[in-house]
Amino acid sequence: MMKILKKPSVAIAITIASVFLATLLMTMGSGFGQRSVIVESGEINIANITTENTTIRTDRDYLRFNDSAAIFAFEIAESYIDAQVVFQNEEIMVTALYLDHHGDRGAELRLLIDNHSNRNINVKSYFVSVNGIMMDQYAGFITTISPNAQSSERLEFSQIRLAENQIRGIGCIALYLQVRDNNGMQKLFDTDLITIQTSIYDEVIQAIPDHAIEVLNQDGVIVYFLGFNTELFPLTRVWFLVENNRERMIDVSIFDSSINGQRVDGTLISWILPDHSLYATIHFSGMDMEHYGIHAIEKMALGFAVYEQMTGIDTLDASWSVLRFNFEERVFRSNRIEIYK
Repeated sequence: MMKILKKPSVAIAITIASVFLATLLMTMGSGFGQRSVIVESGEINIANITTENTTIRTDRDYLRFNDSAAIFAFEIAESYIDAQVVFQNEEIMVTALYLDHHGDRGAELRLLIDNHSNRNINVKSYFVSVNGIMMDQYAGFITTISPNAQSSERLEFSQIRLAENQIRGIGCIALYLQVRDNNGMQKLFDTDLITIQTSIYDEVIQAIPDHAIEVLNQDGVIVYFLGFNTELFPLTRVWFLVENNRERMIDVSIFDSSINGQRVDGTLISWILPDHSLYATIHFSGMDMEHYGIHAIEKMALGFAVYEQMTGIDTLDASWSVLRFNFEERVFRSNRIEIYK
């Protein structure tokens, strides 16, 4: 499985940061400057930030991807796959047919699922990733298949979602499938992680953006600050890149969050597979911001809590609308991180 690297390689045909950031800088007039991390004692090397309280000063807004010029300027290298069986047991067979870069929304992976059983089954995809970047909430599907029948399904990777996750070429797609008996929705099984490598797998480097600032590196979990998006202020989004180098899936949440010294709760959904990363968005309620009379962000503070999956995955209801861990064990709670805008 591809992993995010700390530095993009100039020898690789496809990189993430350079062309992408240059295009958006010209298009949007963004204020990205040099990387700086400031604490009370002065400037320090960001590689040494681990458990100390950290203060970041930045005047940079994160990329606004609803800018149509920026979206269309973001070029994605085309790739293809050969038709291949990617999973098979007594119940089902899953065949990856082709990867189409000219779908209605962008790239589409077409799958053919054969139901070899004598019952109606439900099949759901979850924890979909591209190049080791979690994409599940954007690309999943759910389908019902009659006995001894087939269903053609697709995973969609839209232009805007690939841009938000800074993916310039699809080198590898990974996913799980969960299969249930349609009568009563009893879970039958989960597949192993299905991985599909494309024609450009060996050429793709999924690099950390140049403007990312490392704010946490603890117990195999690395968090990078990317920036604010206050375009719809008082609704505020803060972007982080979270890297899971542990052996199990993790859930990262935030605690004790505040804006300008006022307690404002933020929400974060961040299930991350081992050796995967997530471009995580923290949402702060516009109602809370208005309640405290916050008209501009001067300082944000928060801590991160990391939990590790101990057993398999189940669902809360038959609609499969919510996934949950059966058991979790907390790995750590970080010290508070302060970010000045």
